[in-house]
Amino acid sequence: MSQIEFHPDAKAELDYAAIYYETKRRGLGGEFLAEVERTLEHLCEFPQSGAEFRRTGYRRFVVRRFPYVVVYGILPNSIRVIAVGHGKQRPGYWRSRRFEADRSEEDDS
Repeated sequence: MSQIEFHPDAKAELDYAAIYYETKRRGLGGEFLAEVERTLEHLCEFPQSGAEFRRTGYRRFVVRRFPYVVVYGILPNSIRVIAVGHGKQRPGYWRSRRFEADRSEEDDS
């Protein structure tokens, strides 16, 4: 199983969405986090299962029960989560996000 790494903004988005859902109904934030966790476990097992996102090198996978997508990149030993965003709002807003390792890999090219 691969390791999961979060871009800081993706982690903040995840936390914000969980808080939002918790304000809508007690326990719903936890249910959202559990579904995201299931999604991440699935991606660790089947990293290619997400749809490619417009030739960016990233993939996206829809979270079950919630209108959210996980946008991620695949590395040999890890899954890098770039965004956890609402599926219908601002598609592609995360495109400028990079991990420090991404920048150094680009510098090596």
